[in-house]
Amino acid sequence: MAIFSNSESGKGSDIGPNKVRHQLLTGMILSVTNFLAVIDGLAVVVALPAIQSVYETTEAQSQLILTAYLVPLGGGMLLGGRLGDRIGRGRALVYGLCGFCLSCVLAALSPSFALLLFARFVQGCSAALAVPSTFGMISDCPDPDIRRSWFAAVATAGGLGAAGGAILGGIVTEGLGWQFVFVLSASLAGISVIVTHRVLITYTNKTSTRRIALIPSAISVVGMMALILTVSNLETHSFTSTQVSVPAGVALISLVSFGMSEIRSRQPVIPWALLRQQSLKTSVIGMVGEETAYQGSVYIGLLMLQSGFGFGPLTAGLTFVPLGAAVLMGSAAAKRLLPRTHWAYLGAWGLIGCSLGLVLMGLTASAENVPSRLITGLILVGFSAAVAAVALNGAAGLEVPTSHKATAYGMHETSTHLSAAFAITTLSAVSLCGRTHNSAGIDDVVRGFQIALWAAAGLVAVVAVLIAVLGRKAPRWLGS
Repeated sequence: MAIFSNSESGKGSDIGPNKVRHQLLTGMILSVTNFLAVIDGLAVVVALPAIQSVYETTEAQSQLILTAYLVPLGGGMLLGGRLGDRIGRGRALVYGLCGFCLSCVLAALSPSFALLLFARFVQGCSAALAVPSTFGMISDCPDPDIRRSWFAAVATAGGLGAAGGAILGGIVTEGLGWQFVFVLSASLAGISVIVTHRVLITYTNKTSTRRIALIPSAISVVGMMALILTVSNLETHSFTSTQVSVPAGVALISLVSFGMSEIRSRQPVIPWALLRQQSLKTSVIGMVGEETAYQGSVYIGLLMLQSGFGFGPLTAGLTFVPLGAAVLMGSAAAKRLLPRTHWAYLGAWGLIGCSLGLVLMGLTASAENVPSRLITGLILVGFSAAVAAVALNGAAGLEVPTSHKATAYGMHETSTHLSAAFAITTLSAVSLCGRTHNSAGIDDVVRGFQIALWAAAGLVAVVAVLIAVLGRKAPRWLGS
């Protein structure tokens, strides 16, 4: 049964008697993709010590398990979006989920560390193919009510993945073994493949006839991967180290070459029209604030609980349960507010709420303050981040023609992952700097995390002002 007629043209709908069931199934499929991409990272973080002991690797080598996934995930989003527009978003989603499923199985069965790293790399590439097409399909939905519901569902899935990743990773690793972290992801991806092939059959048609320039596309992927690897390595290495200078040089050469190729090309990888879309540009800027708020609350918050207050992994993960509940409420609120409020103002208010939540989290000076300050701040961040995410994710595709939807979201998601890498590196550096300049009589480690949270709050507030100013001239939400 088709969800939309006319392939992906967005011209009307052809929903049969099973309308509600198909809408629910479609929303679930599109949400699972985002859920898998988010929860995989956090669950694997918790499983790292167990993996390290099995393969007898060093801590630095174990970090490669995360890098092998995150680098192709962020670096391949743009090409993944272009492929989705070229071969059909439904087909790209199915291929991506199949690759993710098979690579998770390979990771669980890997007899060597090298094969595990290869499986993680394929996981990242597969997710990069699936995620842009997911957002492209939602943005192309002709019914504004359904579109708002799906964007809210995807934001909820991402928030629940962030809140539940650490908990699930701890329970599965301790109860069954680290291999079952990958088995669980493979099961969800496998079920989604079956349902996707059945429900989203109309999305297999091509939406763009533009040829994909293979060499410039490959250069862009190499450049983005090298850039993300450079930023990630800055967290633990100096600017002059080989781990930073080599990928930085590769990124510079590749991205400059890609830019020159785009200027000369008659059919560039990134259509020039996309660069003029005010809503897309504003949403890309907004994701810097949204990711800073997310990384500030989840990444720095988890480190603060474990390194600063001595919480165990499972206890620290359980502390983030209220964040998931807040995300549910924030997504529902955004769905209701979007028809009445300009998305730029709604996103800005969401980021202001995140900023206030981060400030409150930063006021946590001891374990006794966790219930009153840190958890309250988490709730405020969770609610506000969900509001901002629904508004910004939806706005990215407002002015984009159907033939370029997945490409636009490839750009959007690339900015998201670059922002996440920059946020982690910057906040970690601020945290370390804050420890060496502590004169407040608070534990050095805790003080460093406090300063990092307040720095994140300041940056998020600045981004909130920017998107309110830049986005006010962009179109309102379609159907408002």
